[in-house]
Amino acid sequence: MSVIQENGPGETFRVAPFAGLGLPTGPTREADALGTLPPDLQIGSGAWAPRVGAVLTYQTLDYELDVAVEGLFAVPNEELDRGDEVRVSASFQGRVFPWGELGGGVPTFLYLVAETQVGWIAPDTGSLAPLESGGFFWWLTPGIQLVTMRWVLEAALEIPVFQPAGGHIDARSRVSVRLSF
Repeated sequence: MSVIQENGPGETFRVAPFAGLGLPTGPTREADALGTLPPDLQIGSGAWAPRVGAVLTYQTLDYELDVAVEGLFAVPNEELDRGDEVRVSASFQGRVFPWGELGGGVPTFLYLVAETQVGWIAPDTGSLAPLESGGFFWWLTPGIQLVTMRWVLEAALEIPVFQPAGGHIDARSRVSVRLSF
């Protein structure tokens, strides 16, 4: 639900709030021969994790610009209090190719995508907290999107430019399909 929505021929501007909740699912005490695995290697977090934010979108038929601000608030479990996070993301998608015609004259589009995300994570606390955690992070994510009337196929490569203390994340790929009903 947009709190601001201005539509015109071939363009739209919207601002919308969002909220979510991470659930404490999955095991949190997996172990190997050396003992309990660190929290980052556990499948579950053992904590509730509410998130709130807002997203601003400006879209035309040729490009789209999205900016989002998000807060993630980790509720502590018995042995680990994950640090709260604040993130700011920006994404630009530019159309590089109109592609064919679908029924009703709706074309298929190919977009190139450039995303970036910066943020701050507070240090973890508790008996299972790592010695170093928290701090500033920055990701760059180039990608590509194929957009049709009924579905979107996208692929991207997430590249860490700067990671918080104790972070050891390599680049990772992301592929998704979204369907419209």
